[in-house]
Amino acid sequence: MSPSEARSTMAILNRCRWLPSLLLLAGLLPTSARSQPAAAAVTPWSPPPEPAAWAVVRSDLLRTGPPDGLAPREWIFVRGLDRPDLRAGEYLADLVPSLDGAAPVVAFQAVVLLQRPAAGPAWQVRERRMRARCAERRLELLDPAGAWVAYAGTPDPESPARLAWICRRAVTP
Repeated sequence: MSPSEARSTMAILNRCRWLPSLLLLAGLLPTSARSQPAAAAVTPWSPPPEPAAWAVVRSDLLRTGPPDGLAPREWIFVRGLDRPDLRAGEYLADLVPSLDGAAPVVAFQAVVLLQRPAAGPAWQVRERRMRARCAERRLELLDPAGAWVAYAGTPDPESPARLAWICRRAVTP
């Protein structure tokens, strides 16, 4: 650096006392943090609005009542699948937070409504008592013998987000 360049740099540094701190901070940041824009905040999952077609199905099954229909509860639509070969809707109800020891747990009713159009217009209603063991980030279901067993489910990228939504209802110690 020539003497005139050094004087110019010193003159700038004297006028902008915060510049060395900024340069030091920029040097400490990882290259990836300096070169990429800030990541967008992740929006927590929440149940989508119930589509009108599913509201009709749910209402019809509530009118039918158990054992072929739905028990009268405040059902929360979770998700639905509408294909030519299969219609399936998932709902939750009666989310009850509690503590199992010091760990938060949320027990709830879960139901899947299934229709296979090729087999006819009848709906199958599969209701289960389940619980979320929030500290362990897992679901369990109550088996016919009255024991809680791990729920495997099918792989789904939104499962952790849905579990987190359920656990937000838990009592925290």
